[in-house]
Amino acid sequence: PSPKEQRRMRAAVRSAKRGPATASHRAMGTLPMEDGCGQWKVDPARPFDVGGASELLEVKVKVEDRGLARWEVETHALLVSLLASSKMKVDELRSGIELLDPTRYGSWSYYDKWAASIATAALARGYTSEDELNAALGECSLPLTQLFAEGEVVRVKRDEAKLCGWRKPHVRVPGYLFGAVGVVEKYRGSFEDPHFLAFRGTAAEQPLYTVRFSHAALGWGDERAEVCAEVYQGWLEAASSEDLANLPPPAVHDDHDDHHHGDHEHHSRYETERLAVEAQEPETPGERLVGALVEVLSQNGHLDLSRLRVAVEAVEKLAAPQAPDAIGPRVVARAWRDADFKRRLLDDAHTAILQEFDFNPTNSTAPTKLVAVADSPGTKNLVCCTLCSCYPITLLGLSPVWYKDVAFRARAVRDPRKLLADDFGLHLPADTSINVLDSTADCRYLVVPLPPPDAEDLSEADLAARVTRDSMIGVGLVRPAP
Repeated sequence: PSPKEQRRMRAAVRSAKRGPATASHRAMGTLPMEDGCGQWKVDPARPFDVGGASELLEVKVKVEDRGLARWEVETHALLVSLLASSKMKVDELRSGIELLDPTRYGSWSYYDKWAASIATAALARGYTSEDELNAALGECSLPLTQLFAEGEVVRVKRDEAKLCGWRKPHVRVPGYLFGAVGVVEKYRGSFEDPHFLAFRGTAAEQPLYTVRFSHAALGWGDERAEVCAEVYQGWLEAASSEDLANLPPPAVHDDHDDHHHGDHEHHSRYETERLAVEAQEPETPGERLVGALVEVLSQNGHLDLSRLRVAVEAVEKLAAPQAPDAIGPRVVARAWRDADFKRRLLDDAHTAILQEFDFNPTNSTAPTKLVAVADSPGTKNLVCCTLCSCYPITLLGLSPVWYKDVAFRARAVRDPRKLLADDFGLHLPADTSINVLDSTADCRYLVVPLPPPDAEDLSEADLAARVTRDSMIGVGLVRPAP
């Protein structure tokens, strides 16, 4: 990092050492939850500021309620565990995300950036070292200067490290070349290191070669055919002329539909490699990084795996589209049935909920202020966060994927009526006013939607079942009668 970046990292570490901001919350157990970091850059001068960005006004919001992938849950749980043990602070998470280079910042997903930032904090605090983390990632220190000249005999390394594993989309050498001996045809120059996790900035450059392989070297049968492939230096090791002369005989049983091997199907080398790749979903930067972080932090005594498992279970519950333990629907239902509670809720939501439900609605990682607003026949409230993704996690669970989307954040403040109609199917009368509430780092908003027409006939529990997460954000209505 540059001297300026190093100063920012040291400041973040000093801030982290001051300890947690608030006491634990009953709803989260002893686990401090966070759901407001890691967004896309638009203007480098204002990295999170997308509100009203004209280039995003025609971008469709991908409204989906997909669950989190397992590695995303583990990434969130890792942060929760580190926060709970005072090993990290949310400020460090934000700072580390801001320090990502623009290319990775703009292309990596929400939790990819979380994983990279957690790694940056772990390195800055001395919880692990570059060498330890690289070893866990399956990466090794590779020479960056040219080692092989044109005409030299080389061998492609076999798939023996995690870096070379069958993980798409970043496999840089075709599997059919593993272990093959060839001749350097041409040195192509040096290019940015293709290692998947150069997550702290622009990577060093790696020499690239065109290597020529005979079919015999690949175990294939055409004596007059050759293959030229581009191979980075990190995948090559020196070989000898004897290695080139003593090649294995061509494979003779790629087509073997007429026989079997015990109780398993025996595929050709090519088919085995193809099936191995297709069996996996594309890996992302954070997916591998979070696994490496868990490995090294637990080995070094900075992460309790039993606490991590508890955090994983808590995040899984909160990540559900309608979090089963979320208290928000109960709060809304009570407001519909009890006019005095509604008045107190709109006047001071924190005190009203604390007194009525014995529940602290403040964000568990910072002393946030909860504000409740009520829809009326002539006014619709809509909640967003144009700077990041601040959200009332204690009441609603984790925010949906689309809430973090730059298109939603940009359009919510600039063209909310069109956004609600085109992307959420919520068509408001022309004379309905829209009140957009742009959350800050210190406020979280809860929308009390209009009650269903049959509210008077329903119990409070039945009313709570009609309240949707989207209605409490302002992009949807309550559930219709069954």
